[in-house]
Amino acid sequence: MKESIQRLISTMPARWQAAIFNGIERRYRRRAHKAKRNELSSLQKPEWMQRYLAFNQQHVDAHLESPDGLILVDCFPAPHWIIANSIFLNTLAKQYNASVASYGSLPRPAALEEIYVSFGASQHLEIQLTPAQYRKCTEMFQQICTNVRSPQELFELTIDGIWLGLDIYESTLRIGKPTVQPHTYHTNSNLFQALVYLVYFTDLMKSGRIKAVALSHDCYVQMGTLMKIAHRHQVPVYFANPFEMMRSTKTHDIYDKFKKYPDYFNQLEKSSRDSLIDKARHALSMRLGGAIGVDMSYQTKSAFASEQVERQTSHSNKLKIVVTTHCFYDNPHAYSRMTFRDFYQWMEFLGEISIHTDYEWYIKPHRDYLPGTMQVLRDFAVKYPRFKLVNPETSFHQLRHEGVTVALTCYGSVGHELPLLGYRVINATFNPHSAYTFNTHCITIEQYADALMHLNEPAAEPDLNNLYEFYAVHHYLVKSDSLLFESFVDYEAYVDGDLMSDRGYAYFMNAAEENLARYRARAEAFLAAGCHYEFELRLPNWLPQPYGSSTNK
Repeated sequence: MKESIQRLISTMPARWQAAIFNGIERRYRRRAHKAKRNELSSLQKPEWMQRYLAFNQQHVDAHLESPDGLILVDCFPAPHWIIANSIFLNTLAKQYNASVASYGSLPRPAALEEIYVSFGASQHLEIQLTPAQYRKCTEMFQQICTNVRSPQELFELTIDGIWLGLDIYESTLRIGKPTVQPHTYHTNSNLFQALVYLVYFTDLMKSGRIKAVALSHDCYVQMGTLMKIAHRHQVPVYFANPFEMMRSTKTHDIYDKFKKYPDYFNQLEKSSRDSLIDKARHALSMRLGGAIGVDMSYQTKSAFASEQVERQTSHSNKLKIVVTTHCFYDNPHAYSRMTFRDFYQWMEFLGEISIHTDYEWYIKPHRDYLPGTMQVLRDFAVKYPRFKLVNPETSFHQLRHEGVTVALTCYGSVGHELPLLGYRVINATFNPHSAYTFNTHCITIEQYADALMHLNEPAAEPDLNNLYEFYAVHHYLVKSDSLLFESFVDYEAYVDGDLMSDRGYAYFMNAAEENLARYRARAEAFLAAGCHYEFELRLPNWLPQPYGSSTNK
């Protein structure tokens, strides 16, 4: 019934759809306010939470007497992120003499209310349009619905220099769609919300009230669109967490560091380089041995387990390729504008390439795939019969033993894992490994097609020393285990791997003053330097420059 109603709405005139989306938002808002009142009246705070709130009020809140302007922050419920940003935001507030305010289409969640208030974010901006703003939003919605006819046009959608299409597209994938079509209910709903954000926050930026923005993510309508609006109006955007602090002035620029990984590593003393390489070797040995969660706290299953399943490939001597799939519902443009609009379009491209080759093609899903993934892959294998879907429980060790020599990914971690097993890995876009040659990197569709059509030609042997260097920089140099806590690894153990657990606040309180002093000092140094990344300040021979200068680029 619900899907039938949604399909009906998607066929209505654009003005009617806008009114419906606006009405749904208002109804959700009323319900959320009622639910919040009920939750606040029944919330039970453990003793350590009460101590955390009191500590924030006394030591973290900047207590500015007459702030001039606002610093915006989203409502992200991960305790480790909230703890880091409570400190970072108040350091930022002193620099800009501005108060901290959260924002959202709905009221601030009851579980976060007292926590945000305790560190000075007493204000919450509920995104509600004035009549004039609503008319403007509706007019743009109607025009876009008329003019945008294809997925590519939707993806490219740009208004006043702000790339809205990216966030609309990825937000639609997130609800469980392997690819996106314009004019569906969910696409139009995300389009309307993006326009609401555009109109509301553009007016706020033009007013001069917004001094800075601090966000948990750089993607999706709720965060990515605000980030792009801030960029457009030259309002600084920051990303802070327990491992790093970064400043952003354009889309995807927080990943520019990938290009400089060799330079960062070479600034270290030889003893430090050797120590990090040894640490990387040990970690990768553990990971390839089947250990779970090695520098990947989100991991629940290993693709390198020792267990064997029945043979998955043929006994022929043909070149064998494994396609290491990504989650269709993740944001595909995580590090840059990817070569393909989404992961399904990438698969479709490989399907068309397969028709013109004599290779054997295999699809290896993640062992912990999301619901709906396997049906999408089965349907794909029916459409492109040269592909065989292997058992998700098959290890990469087994596939290599069976003769698979080439692995395809867009930008996955297999790029620094599988070369150690003898695979040739080909990336379809800019990726964390791009500064190194132990993978093949393709930036354009033409490059990618050419690489795929010539896989039978000899390839250069990968430099595995550079692979360990990459791993050391990526996991141990640009991120710090002790930026906020004495050890984030210990923090993860304390919360039993549940990064959303409120027990994280209790961990912070075990050494609250030390944690506060450590992170505040790093935040003050980072903001004073005005550089792109905080970690550059910790490199012994690196001279960080204000972000945007030509030095150290």
